[in-house]
Amino acid sequence: MATDPYGDLLNEFRENASLYDIVYKETARMMDTPPWKSAYISAKLVRGEPLYEALIKLDFTEIEHRRLYTCKIGDLKGTPISQFDDSIRFCSLTDLSAKKLSYYQDQIVELCREGFHSGYTRHFADEFFFKKKSGVEYISTAMKLNFEFADHRHFLIALDEYESQICGFTVIGSKSWLSENIHTQLLSAVSKAYRGKGIYRGLTDLLSQTFPPDTKLLNVTHIANQKIQRAYQDSGRTHIADTVVLRRIFI
Repeated sequence: MATDPYGDLLNEFRENASLYDIVYKETARMMDTPPWKSAYISAKLVRGEPLYEALIKLDFTEIEHRRLYTCKIGDLKGTPISQFDDSIRFCSLTDLSAKKLSYYQDQIVELCREGFHSGYTRHFADEFFFKKKSGVEYISTAMKLNFEFADHRHFLIALDEYESQICGFTVIGSKSWLSENIHTQLLSAVSKAYRGKGIYRGLTDLLSQTFPPDTKLLNVTHIANQKIQRAYQDSGRTHIADTVVLRRIFI
């Protein structure tokens, strides 16, 4: 811990060599005598800040470059669900028959397998992970955890009732360390057979009807994923920051 009673270190900290030196020395001391025998240590940082520079010098590897967006729910721009054909029903998991819930959940997992054969997250980019299990398997496992822990009222879906087929979904979650008024869009996908039909924008409209208008929404994507970034911008989301994920493996 570095103390700075007079604000000397934090004043224009990006150009403050003393702050960088203190952060590096204290971080190096911890890494030299870690309180663990084996571990996977990761950090989400803004590139160029003192801790980022320290971790790079201490053999951390950059594995993910993320772009963050935000907006108020009331500012979202979607396609009104009233404009869709009667065959497409927009609802949440709680609106489905309890007897068929597992049937539709299996469809969502398969939709994840279809939509995430490649990706940008650390599960696709970090060999430590993908040598143990493919990125698609990680995504499928994450979705199963969402079924268990995410509020089913916030598990929004587009259902083709004529075909009894899930054609798209989005999962909205919350982070315990964030304000109750902030939610994150955890995962979204649209079936290939239904792409280009405005399903994502319909889900966006449903999302805007599900939460109070002053609720803040956070989205995170990889900086190279231009398609989803265009969708974010078109729907009223604003870019607020870029971060990177660093990791080091201790064995």
